Amino acid sequence: MERRGETENAVSIYSDILKKNHNQKAYINLKKIYSRLEQYDELASLIIIYKKRFPQKTEPYLDLGETYWKLKKEALARKEWSLAEEKFGTNIDVYKKFFYLFTNLGLSDDVQSVILRTRKKFDDPSILSMEIANYHYSRKSFKIAVIEYLNYLSSHPVQIKMITDRILLISDDKDAHEIIVNALNNSIKVNDILYRPLLADFYFKTQHFDKAFSQHKALNFSTEKDINRWLEFANGLRIESQYDMAVSAYKTILGETNVQNSTKAVGQALLGLG
Repeated sequence: MERRGETENAVSIYSDILKKNHNQKAYINLKKIYSRLEQYDELASLIIIYKKRFPQKTEPYLDLGETYWKLKKEALARKEWSLAEEKFGTNIDVYKKFFYLFTNLGLSDDVQSVILRTRKKFDDPSILSMEIANYHYSRKSFKIAVIEYLNYLSSHPVQIKMITDRILLISDDKDAHEIIVNALNNSIKVNDILYRPLLADFYFKTQHFDKAFSQHKALNFSTEKDINRWLEFANGLRIESQYDMAVSAYKTILGETNVQNSTKAVGQALLGLG
């Protein structure tokens, strides 16, 4: 109804509905209207009623705090946020909501505080890394984005493909190349096996094939995963018309003792050479 510009009428109707019984859609729509019109006193009153009806929900505490903040009532805002953390602080989701709330309000000190507090509380230095990385990626703050993506990977190594895709997407911006290389080299010092393949993929995508080759050579060649990594790399070189280097890669594969015991791997390498 408010889409037709009949805002006052819409407010009246939604208010009447909420007086009779709680209607989630009416509440959300009325909240949106008050927020859009910057009628924060009315918005605060609405949220207070909702909060009393649903004391076990996180959102009204955060929403009321945000509304008080916009009303320049900082003490009341922080009181609501403290209550939310005290009441729901065992759930990581509340800290994710704090992160987005504080970033949207431009409260950089609070953002840093909630990150440090959350990581200490849950004893996990990678908590909120994806949220932080995605936020900074969307704003082209690539240094923080790359560091936090790699930080996330440290605790979630099974997500290597997703993180590799994110890093390679960032590499579309040439200004980010030095950031990526520096961050990966620092991470390699901590976990060579986890991060070096990612650096090799970066060099391959940016067509520094010799550097990619060097990264693969620097890794151990002991598992089937290593064999597959080399085969994929060699095949990629062939597709990119890097024939001499592809031949070297296939020969490297065939020269490994554990590969010689794998008929499938030997066959694929010989096929590549042919």
